[in-house]
Amino acid sequence: MTRFFSLTVVSLFWIFPAPVQSPDLTSFRWLAGCWQDVTEERVVEEQWMGPRGGSMVGAGRSVGKGKMPFVEFLEIRSLDSGVYYIARPGGGRPVPFKLVSSSDRELVFENPAHDFPQRILYQRTSAEGMKARVEGMVNGKIMGQDFNFRRGSCASE
Repeated sequence: MTRFFSLTVVSLFWIFPAPVQSPDLTSFRWLAGCWQDVTEERVVEEQWMGPRGGSMVGAGRSVGKGKMPFVEFLEIRSLDSGVYYIARPGGGRPVPFKLVSSSDRELVFENPAHDFPQRILYQRTSAEGMKARVEGMVNGKIMGQDFNFRRGSCASE
């Protein structure tokens, strides 16, 4: 009887594995705030709210030559199946990227089925600096775009 019970319990764990624990979003707190990448051609801004209720909410925009050609709404959300970066470029349909790697200084999200990008990386370089990169395959070649963010003011101008 004991052997039957042990086999049943082991079988249940094999059929219904324990859920994988998602990282606590409080470790992503360093991303919260306002970030700017300013060059002569354009200004790229991202603003993130701190973690609360299993999510972080953000928005990004790029402004060049006095026009805003790009805007997106962003979310990092902890779900039962993992942590996801959800982008809504132009306010359109949500595109999820699953967290595949994280540390106290870096977040890496991937969606191999997406056209471009397939990978989004955030790397804290200092208390006031962060690098971001979007990358993926385009016509059989790896392409990418880098952003060198500095903490900026959240005040409206």
